[in-house]
Amino acid sequence: MDEEDYSVKARKLITARLDRAARLTEADLFTMNLNLPPAYKYQSIREVQTIMVKGAFDALSFSVELGLFTKPEATAFWQELHRQFGQLWPEGSVS
Repeated sequence: MDEEDYSVKARKLITARLDRAARLTEADLFTMNLNLPPAYKYQSIREVQTIMVKGAFDALSFSVELGLFTKPEATAFWQELHRQFGQLWPEGSVS
């Protein structure tokens, strides 16, 4: 696989993660919490979504460090994700 293939794969994985976050249900939250000790249980779908958005941002940052995206490409992709999955971002946030 060349670098371009990896950047395409990174885009797909990051987008899939945010798509999954956007579709979380109460049943998913219950399942996630099943085996967690009380101190680590998630309190809301919104909490999980916030963690997943932060994870997607970290993944994109790592992709830049690995040279899969330039900073301008990463910024454009993040703005695209913000438009597509805006409901996951805090109200009034700007990418």
